[in-house]
Amino acid sequence: MATQAAPSASNAVSLQSMFEVPVDQLHFDKDNPRFVDFGGGDENDIIKFLYDETDLNELVQSITESGFINLEPLIVLREGDGYIVLEGNRRLGAVRLIRSPELQRELNVAIPAMDPAKLVTLNSVLVREVKSRSDARAFIGFKHINGPHKWDSLAKAKYAASWLEDNGDIQVIARTLGDTYNTVRRLVFGWRVLKQAEANGFDREQRMARRFSFSHLYTALARPGFRSFLGLSEDPGDTPLTPNPIAPDHLKALRDLMTWLYGDRAEDKPPLIQSQNPDLNKLNDVLQHPEAKRYLLARVNLEEAYQIIEPRSRRFADALIEAVQNAKEALSLVPEYDKDPSLLDNAKSLERTVRRLVKSMEDELSGNGK
Repeated sequence: MATQAAPSASNAVSLQSMFEVPVDQLHFDKDNPRFVDFGGGDENDIIKFLYDETDLNELVQSITESGFINLEPLIVLREGDGYIVLEGNRRLGAVRLIRSPELQRELNVAIPAMDPAKLVTLNSVLVREVKSRSDARAFIGFKHINGPHKWDSLAKAKYAASWLEDNGDIQVIARTLGDTYNTVRRLVFGWRVLKQAEANGFDREQRMARRFSFSHLYTALARPGFRSFLGLSEDPGDTPLTPNPIAPDHLKALRDLMTWLYGDRAEDKPPLIQSQNPDLNKLNDVLQHPEAKRYLLARVNLEEAYQIIEPRSRRFADALIEAVQNAKEALSLVPEYDKDPSLLDNAKSLERTVRRLVKSMEDELSGNGK
């Protein structure tokens, strides 16, 4: 089974003891940053989420082939008669799935029968108990932020923000996580803006895209156009890491921004940002141009708003380059031409247009176009 310890960070874990625990006494940690996009539900719903979002199948196949290998103990916190798994939720999910034929049928997962001697290894697993979440924090952060089992940026942001809220020092957090101060600060700031947006009506579940691209938000928050639009200081380093960074008089701007970044299915509003590059740069430029910003707020059309500030010479060059590429692609597909006469008429019209285009450009070069 593919696990890897982090010896240099494991010393930071204050251990109560190490022992085996029956799998039925282990429970998922719903506060785990890996579940930041989990929509809610019971433990079976968590397993479904892990299967869909974290490539659980690869781990399942490894365990069914080799049994559960106690190479690295799960890190747990005692709660009532059981234990919360702070580190090892994927492994717990894989074991639970293998042990539940009913859940396998529900997920339409085909798992081969295990050798009885290997199946018995799934009854109990080795754990290390910690006194508190903070005792395990450095180890878990090392493993999942810069180690072999990395979280995405949203999970990283949640983890760093939680640590900071628990009387952490951002310099210490950055050093422990092996990241720069500025990177961790951007993640925490982005997380707090996100939580403020959610508290004021933004619903991540209503986004248009399948995945929530947190990088759109924390990248935007470092750029001048977005910062001015939200009433933030020009320098990101000057903005305090308060729980609610956006002032009340700019909450409407925050709601607009979240819709532009992610869309809103409930109101049938598509996002303006289809891809971070170039759309985020375009939106940043528009927000710094008064006329273009007014147009955007009135029409909610990024391309049209951007045309107000984009040099016409750039638009001409882009249109010409795109036309050349399209013509080359059409030429390569001529063997697939289905003999439709109207398409030949289109090609002849294109030929006439190209002749006029070339003549007009030559006139411009010679000075006869004016």
